[in-house]
Amino acid sequence: IDKILIEHRPRLQCANFYISFKIPFISVESTKINLNSDKIEIINAGKSFHYEINLAEHFHLHTQTLSSLLIKNNYICFRLNTNEKSFSSEILNLHSNGGGSGGHDGGNRIENKFELLVCNLKNDQSYKIICSNCDNNLTESYLKFDRILELPSDNLDINDWYCHKDHHKDQKDESCSSGTGSQASSSSTENSPEKHKNIYDNISGGGGSKNVSKFKPNSTEIFYGAFYALFNETILQNYRQKSNKFVFCKRCLQYLGEIQRNSAIKIWYENIKFHRRRIKLLANDEDELMTETTSTSASITEEIINLFPNDSILDNFKFLIKKTINDFNFITTLGLPPIFKIIFESKQSNGNVNYLLLQIMDKALDVFKIKQQQQQEEEEEANLAATSIAATNSSSKIIINLVKCKTMKLLFKYETYSNQPIFDYWLQDSNVVNLEISQKMFHVIIDYLVENSFYIPECYRSNLGFYLSYLDI
Repeated sequence: IDKILIEHRPRLQCANFYISFKIPFISVESTKINLNSDKIEIINAGKSFHYEINLAEHFHLHTQTLSSLLIKNNYICFRLNTNEKSFSSEILNLHSNGGGSGGHDGGNRIENKFELLVCNLKNDQSYKIICSNCDNNLTESYLKFDRILELPSDNLDINDWYCHKDHHKDQKDESCSSGTGSQASSSSTENSPEKHKNIYDNISGGGGSKNVSKFKPNSTEIFYGAFYALFNETILQNYRQKSNKFVFCKRCLQYLGEIQRNSAIKIWYENIKFHRRRIKLLANDEDELMTETTSTSASITEEIINLFPNDSILDNFKFLIKKTINDFNFITTLGLPPIFKIIFESKQSNGNVNYLLLQIMDKALDVFKIKQQQQQEEEEEANLAATSIAATNSSSKIIINLVKCKTMKLLFKYETYSNQPIFDYWLQDSNVVNLEISQKMFHVIIDYLVENSFYIPECYRSNLGFYLSYLDI
């Protein structure tokens, strides 16, 4: 067995099984499937393999309800009803991640919580910005950022942004964007929910597109979003420009980001790292910022950190998906399944734009897979079993234990240009959200979705140019 994926729907009391093998069934004389309430056995006529899939700790089967049986190429697929508790009544809790009788997760809900994008940088420390590929210094000296602010979502209408500044009522004819003075520097930049009441004190309400320029950070500020950083153009050096727009590392020519219309430089988080240096005075154990006149009687601590705590591109993409759903899909707060579409776009260094269209079919589906560690052990056991079978002509049973996962079931489509009718159709849909991601994240996600689509056979996998896949959350 190569892969196993079981879609379990407790409320419908059914399970869909997708089992793929490493060899096609055309090369096997016959295969026998034994159904038991707590396990499934798969045995071939030549006894070259004998697998037992253990289900007892997860659910039980109605063995007389087999349907939709498909044996094609190297796949076996079928559907079975499951034995669950009485379905006569069920109490739903719309305000929790759980809900539903029998201790199930309520089917279609993940935890609706405020997703906070945490930044590793602090405004009381000094940093050098370096290229993540070759460690080239993109800044000439250490920098201290007085303000480190999270930008609002790119999908919000700029006319709906307003100021959260507490003390602006006491000021007359003073724009909130004049927050570069002492009042702005006193605002909190700690990574906690409390910072958000003052976080946008550099934005004045109203004004429409005129306010776009006010999102340009000055030389002592850094703004960040999902998952990028926005710098003033005077901060970065040792980089090259292409077409007066795209930014590359001067040493290794790694693509870093692009120059915005307001001359700010947008850098994707995977392309840079921060060299942090702290000085701890030995006399009073107080942290001091690195300066040229720092006393020699001090302990110097240096480390390389990322912009965000999690450096996994895949994990950050999952965070972005969950945050987008919780921020924009209101009907999920009512316990209803989402009808949600997302267009991801990635700008290439040659000026082309790639698009990934995602339609979320089920945002919190219970699936069962083979444990990764066990899958490696099974491959070794299968090789030993094949040798043993050749010598003794008797089968060796391999017991497979499953692990439960929460996944998003989705349809995806990859495009390289937007002049297609489907884009017009999607953009007219109020449920569609547009997000920009980096090149690296785009390619990682495409590879991941393509790999997960092979859990199911091709006849179930593709539909009108879209492909079915799963995203573990």
